Amino acid sequence: MMRSYLPLLLSLLVQSASAMTLVHEPFEYDAGAALNDLTGGSGFVAGTAGEWKDQDSNVSQQSKIATKGLSYPGLASSGLALSPTIGGLPDNRQFTTINGVTGVTHWVSFLIRHDSLTFNNTDIAWVSTSVSQGGHPAPAFGVFYDAATDKSVWGIGDSGPLGLTPTFSTVEFVPGETHLVVGSITWNITSGETETIRLYLNPSTTTAPDPSTAIAIRSLNIQALSANRIRYFITDSAGTSDSWLIDELRVSDSYGGVTPLPEPQTVTLLLGCGLYFLRRTYKKSTR
Repeated sequence: MMRSYLPLLLSLLVQSASAMTLVHEPFEYDAGAALNDLTGGSGFVAGTAGEWKDQDSNVSQQSKIATKGLSYPGLASSGLALSPTIGGLPDNRQFTTINGVTGVTHWVSFLIRHDSLTFNNTDIAWVSTSVSQGGHPAPAFGVFYDAATDKSVWGIGDSGPLGLTPTFSTVEFVPGETHLVVGSITWNITSGETETIRLYLNPSTTTAPDPSTAIAIRSLNIQALSANRIRYFITDSAGTSDSWLIDELRVSDSYGGVTPLPEPQTVTLLLGCGLYFLRRTYKKSTR
């Protein structure tokens, strides 16, 4: 009896634990390499269209690969990280087009850190998922300067044609810590309607956050050529120092796809669940 359940049990466990990551950029390149023209990760289009593009022609101001990556408890991470250069122009990379479907939520996550002792309230950095390279409204998740409070706070910007115009949260950015940023896009592709964008800071990596815990919410009409979709990462930073690090960019149609567990934790979780259900099955069979 117990043996007959085992294949089905393991199949269900693997299926429940495996959430598909549609796009992943871990920045597994050579330390110090220029970001421009690099390819790697998964979910990006083939050929030159899928290479990183640094919009700054000045090589000294182009983004580079940092000497170490970022990590966060309970999150799979590897490789190095991106060090976007202050004063440069945005970097972008095209991934396979992800179409919006009304009622469906897509998730975006990344790690970000700033260690500079000279950090001040004009230092900002963000990651956007865009339909183009800046020609349409696109949610930008990150740290922005709020002139009203003279503080750098977390928020949701718009990397489209109208400029960032952030929606600010009341949560101030804390340098010297690695933060997990998770954004969500809940689609409504009905003509004239807008998408609901939410920002979560350092949420649990095992349970999708309740929408009420979002630290910022914004509405944007993400539309290009009559189709609601996303197909670019855009990264940028500005301020007084080159101390931002960005790592582990992910996009998925499930929360687990942007917060995958480190491999040893995944195995332990599967074994633990398997033993639990096997014990229950065994007890029932011996009654």
